[in-house]
Amino acid sequence: SKPVNCGVCNKCMRTLLTLDALNSMEKFQNVFDIQYYKDNVNKYYKWLYREHFNSNYIIEDIYKLMTEKKEFNRAISLYKIKKKFTYPILLFLNLLKKLVRKNGK
Repeated sequence: SKPVNCGVCNKCMRTLLTLDALNSMEKFQNVFDIQYYKDNVNKYYKWLYREHFNSNYIIEDIYKLMTEKKEFNRAISLYKIKKKFTYPILLFLNLLKKLVRKNGK
């Protein structure tokens, strides 16, 4: 049967992350698409990290629970490294694009 929750709105994401943190996901496979969550878990982890970084108090208990999971910490470490290296490259490419447009006119 089809799950009754979307699994992608903020409320569902908080719930799925809480279930993950409590190792209780399988109990709710009729309510959520657990396979979709597992296939996209890094997106959920990044969302939680960004919400924490932006001081969203609603997710702080979930964030604290998730930091006890190796998978979460590993994914966030990789995300931080990727962000650290890709952000300057993106800035440079945008600047280069602006210069090309300016000189092309």
